[in-house]
Order: sequence, then C-alpha cells, then structure tokens
Amino acid sequence: MSEETLAFYALVTATMMAAGFDSLTAVATIALGAGSGVLGSTVNPFLVSTSIDSLKGVGIETNQAVVIGIGVALWISSLLISIFFVMNYAKKVKNNKEASLLSQREYDNAKEAFMDNNEGTIEFTTKRKIVIWLFAISFIVMILGVIPWERFGITIFKGTAFLTGEPIGNWWFSELAVWFTLMAIIIGIAYGFNEKEIVSAIIDGAAEMVGVALIIGISRGVSFIMSSTNLDVYVLNRASTALTGMSPILFTNMAFLIYIALAFLIPSTSGLASLSVPIFGPLAQTLGFVPEIVISILSAGSGLVNLITPTSGVIMGGLAISKVEYTTWVKFVTKIVVCIYISSAIILSIGMMLIK
Repeated sequence: MSEETLAFYALVTATMMAAGFDSLTAVATIALGAGSGVLGSTVNPFLVSTSIDSLKGVGIETNQAVVIGIGVALWISSLLISIFFVMNYAKKVKNNKEASLLSQREYDNAKEAFMDNNEGTIEFTTKRKIVIWLFAISFIVMILGVIPWERFGITIFKGTAFLTGEPIGNWWFSELAVWFTLMAIIIGIAYGFNEKEIVSAIIDGAAEMVGVALIIGISRGVSFIMSSTNLDVYVLNRASTALTGMSPILFTNMAFLIYIALAFLIPSTSGLASLSVPIFGPLAQTLGFVPEIVISILSAGSGLVNLITPTSGVIMGGLAISKVEYTTWVKFVTKIVVCIYISSAIILSIGMMLIK
C-alpha cells in the first residue's frame, strides 16, 4: 500500500512536529515503513500476483511459499535497519533542534503548513473518537480489499460487492477511490458536518493534492518514454543475455543490480513485473535455479530503488506534502539504502543457494 500512504503525510507530519520532531522524521517514518513492506512483498497484488501470473503465462508454476519466506526475511531486515536509523535521528532532533537536516527554509515552510494554524490542545470528544475509529477502519478495509483472498481459497468476502461494486479482494484503484469517497462522506456525517461542509472539505483536500499529482505525472514520464519507444524491451533482452551462464551467487547479485537499474527507469512495480518476469523467470529455470527467486529479486530491487529515486511518485509526492526537499531526503536516506542493499543481497544469495 505504498502509494496509498500519500494520505498519511499531512496527518503524520503535523503529529510529529507537535511532538517535537521535524517533518523529515515524518517522511522517514512513512516512506521507510511502507517501503520496507514493498521491498519484502509477500502477497502484494501489484508485484507478487502480477509476477506469478506472468510466469504462468510462459508455462511456469510457482511455489508462493518460497516467495513469502524470502519476502518475510527481506521485510524484517529492511524494517529493522530503517527503525534503527529513524529512531536515532528522531532522538537527536528531539534533544537538539540544531541536529535536524532540514534547512531553515524547509523548517519554516513545514512550520507554517503544519503548526501555525493549530488550535492548541484539542479535546478528545466522543465525536472525534468515532472519527478516529472510522478512519482506522477505512484503511483496514482498504488493505483487505487488495489482498486476493480467493487465491487462498477464502470466500468469506464474496458478498461484499455492495460496497464498491466488486467484492473485497478484487479491488483496484477504481474501487479504492469509491471506498475512500464513501468513507469521507460517512466520516463527515459522523462528525456533524452538513452537505456544504462535506463538499468544501473534499474540495480543499483535493486542491492540496493537485501539486502532488503533477509531480507524480512528471516523475512517471521516464517510464512512458521507455515503453513508447520499446527501449524497455531492448534493455531487458540485453540484460537477460548478460546473465546467461553465471553461477548462482553471481546470477543473484547481477540480477539484483540489473533490477535496481530497471526499477529506476520503470518505477511501476506491476509494469516492471509484467515486462521482466516472463524473460528472467524462464532464464533462471533454464540455468537450474528456482524461478521464484526472480520474484524476490524484483521485489528487493524495485523496493530499494523506490526508497530514493526521483522517478517515484510516492517519494516525490510525500516530500512535497511534508515540505522536505529531495536533496535533504537523499542526504538522510543514502546510508540506510546502502545497508538495506547489503542485507538484501546476502538474504537473496542465501536463498538462491539453499532453495532447490
């Protein structure tokens, strides 16, 4: 749900700054938290399901237990590394505001956006408690909505099509948009807003996201150019040729590096999976390696790149919302990315050697 976290940035940034941290702490908490989950994908419909379907399309059946096992190891390692660095930075900023990596301009912009207009200490009334619970339920249902339950033989959600037109487990962007709109109206009613106030709140929220939408559109331009010129297919074919005849360890690490490069050019995980897995999966099988490892390598490579690349709409959009400049983010996250790269390479290499 990395792309869906854009809705959290304003909320968490305001909370972090009120608690004595800075806006960079908020960005790191969300981006690295969600990013670790994407990097260690287990049932991610955008990456894992698309990859499995792509392998089926070329006649290869996959053991998803292998994907889940390696994914959990990647997730835990990247999450622990992220927590270590974010907590250390947060403690430094909490104890000494001068330790913040933000420039004075960034700090002033964030303060103006998230602190100057606050109402002081707000009473936690029954209405606000209800809103918090409805807000939490919105995201819990959203997560349940994109997990393909029927693939696991779970059919308890079949009768939920009345919510968005599709049962929970078959949701995609259209259904998610319907769900968020529906819950926005319900939350507005629960808080006591009238019709005009609900509509005004939705319009104001949409206005704040226009700039983010433009940034995301521009950042996806590289991917569009690659696909429209067929340059992506050319790069994939050249990369697969270079991997032929390599040892398991060398194949794993070279494929990891190739996926890091490809993920920079094609930031869409589902798009990259559809293009690359039908090429790299059969290649791995031909060389005597388990094709499932290709899904894990794709997950780790694209997940790592999308923590820092300027072609990631999530990163650029989140930074824009939280008033943090991209150069500041790079300065903060570089060491974290290097550490996650090393741990992921070790885990993937061990997985390649042990799984036959």
